[in-house]
Amino acid sequence: MTISIRNRLNEIGHAHRSFLTFIGNYQVEDALIQKMSIVIDEVLSNIIQYGFKSQEIHTIDIEYIIHKNILEMKFVDDGRPFNPLMIPQPDLNHPLELIEGGGLGIHIMRNLADDINYSRIDGRNYLVIKKSVL
Repeated sequence: MTISIRNRLNEIGHAHRSFLTFIGNYQVEDALIQKMSIVIDEVLSNIIQYGFKSQEIHTIDIEYIIHKNILEMKFVDDGRPFNPLMIPQPDLNHPLELIEGGGLGIHIMRNLADDINYSRIDGRNYLVIKKSVL
């Protein structure tokens, strides 16, 4: 399933509804669906809040695929180059309110996914997140 949303926070709900419609065609545990919904929220929130220099309308393309028991979610946008894999892991030995520079959402995403790949091709960010659905 492929959908496109605008770079507006209120569009994240559309991405969630589409994911639930897509994943409903498969026998996937509710806990896994909840985890991947958190990932969707984190990815899209970061793209929308930090990816664009202006408030102009941009499109974020999202693709959901299940192949050989692997859920693959691909997010494509034309925002600023941003590789979330380059963000250092936050030091969780400090109280959360003292952790500087954010990165908690990315930390959560890394821990919930099995595999994350980023590339920048022709002015577009490609973020591919995989999770086993066995």
